[in-house]
Amino acid sequence: MHFKTRMMIFLGMVLFMGSISCRTNSDYDSYALTLQWGAAMCNEFDCYDSHWEKVKAADAFTLHGLWPQRSDGSWPQYCDHNRYFDESDLAVAVKTEMEDFWFSLSPSCWNQCFWKHQWEKHGTCVSSFPEGTNNPPISNDYFETALRLRNQYPLLQA
Repeated sequence: MHFKTRMMIFLGMVLFMGSISCRTNSDYDSYALTLQWGAAMCNEFDCYDSHWEKVKAADAFTLHGLWPQRSDGSWPQYCDHNRYFDESDLAVAVKTEMEDFWFSLSPSCWNQCFWKHQWEKHGTCVSSFPEGTNNPPISNDYFETALRLRNQYPLLQA
């Protein structure tokens, strides 16, 4: 992997770690907003052809996830096996934005597979967001909050 490619991936993945935080009554004290530079990822690994076109068109960092973090560097994961990802819980506007900026780059996992993984591993550990509600279901809040944060902190304008 070329040094520049590694640096773009690294910057996208960790630039926001720890910089977006809020106190909660949960098992974490901050979020890591993890972003990826799709062009670098697709140049290095095989991507879906349709997503490669999206990556080129977006010319932006796309979401990889929003991960709860602890101050000691650890993180909770797979916190509630009773909370399943159901794509029908997503508001139409949220799903549309996810398809544009939070899509799978892996040829082995479609968007729904990727979103399900992010929800089950990280989203189930989030009890609520500061401005979140449980109506619509909290999985929508999780994805909507990540998208809002991505838009609020545009890396290319930093």
